[in-house]
Amino acid sequence: MEPEVLGAMIAACASFVIAVGSLGASRWSQGRVTRLEAELAERAAVRNARIEYEFEARKRLYEECGPILFHLSELAERATDRISGLARRGAEGRLDAGWSWLDQNQYYRESTYYRLFAPLAAGLIFRRKLTHLNTSLDENIHWQYTLVKVLEDTFVNAFDIAGQDSWRVTLPRELWIDYDPNGTAKDQPREERTATTWPQGVARGRLENAAESLVVHDEKGRAAIMSFHSFQMALAEGGEPERTHQAFKVLDYLFDDFRPHHRPVLWRVLVTQFLIYRALETSMKPPERGEDPWAALAAEGWPRLDYRSAEQKAAVSEEEAQTPLRVAQHYVRARTAGFRSGAA
Repeated sequence: MEPEVLGAMIAACASFVIAVGSLGASRWSQGRVTRLEAELAERAAVRNARIEYEFEARKRLYEECGPILFHLSELAERATDRISGLARRGAEGRLDAGWSWLDQNQYYRESTYYRLFAPLAAGLIFRRKLTHLNTSLDENIHWQYTLVKVLEDTFVNAFDIAGQDSWRVTLPRELWIDYDPNGTAKDQPREERTATTWPQGVARGRLENAAESLVVHDEKGRAAIMSFHSFQMALAEGGEPERTHQAFKVLDYLFDDFRPHHRPVLWRVLVTQFLIYRALETSMKPPERGEDPWAALAAEGWPRLDYRSAEQKAAVSEEEAQTPLRVAQHYVRARTAGFRSGAA
């Protein structure tokens, strides 16, 4: 075969192969582009669906939780005022035996119970709303939920706060109180109980009953907190609702003969609540990673929690009087350690 003819045939074959290859490559590229477009469209649809879900879920979260959290903040302010008020009344001698406002002034005693238990009832409503809502969508609400859970446990965990149950909160040995209300002292008459054998906590069932008894419902079934007037009427003999009367009747021991130095475990519980309430009251923003808000809250709160009279200041040092604040900081740090900003 002539070289020219052979060359032409080879060139023709090469052109054919190239044409076929180009066609195949074009179809492969087109298929790849089509698949990529489909994948991108699917991702966009998923992203849009997620954005729409999160928008609706956040909207529902704010609508459901916004009002009760606002009310909880108001109740927290009143609770901190009463706890600091107990310190102030103690320093003034108005809680001394025979003169105590908690024993002689029915209004002061009833309002103390209301101010300390109404926030727990609000927390109960808040937690129930969250059973069908996603708290991970809002870090602030997740932080407040954490604080509410810790708050609800303070009365129950009196032994922890005294240093008796170190598996939950480890306190330095020098901060322990030899608290033993359930030992041989439980059979003693009330007047023979001491500062460490008098019961200064609340069993969980009784706590839940008391908080639940303050929850009322309107004609549409919406939960709210019983007014103080209704609470007073309920506490009266034969008052209604009976469940409120009974729930608080079994807690009447809590503030009998109460003075901060005379009920050291209960005072620690209240100081711990003070810090949590201040966190709820002052900011909706959770702490950043590595941030410790409790030291600042304790330093700011100390002047309001100094329960010493002029005579007691000569016998009780400021460092000793601040021991409940040190314990409270240990407790809240340990109980909120699982929360990390950005990890809700």
